[in-house]
Amino acid sequence: MKKLCLLLLLLVLAGCAKVVVINEEGVPARNYDLQLTNPSTGISAVVYVHRVVEMSKDSVAPEYLNLFQKYTISKKNTKGVILVMRVKNPKGIPYQVQKNIQHRPSDAWEFSTIEEVVYKGKDFDKTWQISLPMDGAVKATVDIIDKAGNPMLTFGEFRYIIK
Repeated sequence: MKKLCLLLLLLVLAGCAKVVVINEEGVPARNYDLQLTNPSTGISAVVYVHRVVEMSKDSVAPEYLNLFQKYTISKKNTKGVILVMRVKNPKGIPYQVQKNIQHRPSDAWEFSTIEEVVYKGKDFDKTWQISLPMDGAVKATVDIIDKAGNPMLTFGEFRYIIK
C-alpha cells in the first residue's frame, strides 16, 4: 500500500511539472507549432508563436504559446509577441507570404486590418519572424499565396489580448 501511494504521488508530481516543449528540430512541439503541406506544389511550412518574457533587466526568454488557445497576456513583463514561419519550397515555385493582422487598441472600438505581402520570391528554405502588436486585442494569420493571389497554405487565426 505504501509503494502504491508513493508511486501515485510520484506520478502526480512528475505529471504536474512544467516541461519545455521543444521537438527534435528545435521548434515547439504539438499544439505549439503547426506544420502545413501543399501536396500539389510540395511547399511545406512550420508556424509557431512565442512571447518574449523579461526574466530580469539583462535577460529575456521565449515562452511558446499554444496556437489553439486565446491568451490574455500581461504587458508588464512582455517584450514582444512574435509569429515565426519557416517555409520549405523544394520545387522552387514562386510564392508570396502575406500577413493579415486585425488589431484593436485598448482605447478603440473597432478593429483595423493590416494586409501586407512580406515576401515575393521562390527561395528553397526561408524563415520569417513577424512582430505582432503589443496592445489591445489582436487576431493574426499568415498565408502563402501564388502570383494570382490564390491561397496555397493558410495558417489559422491566432488570438490574444494584451493587458
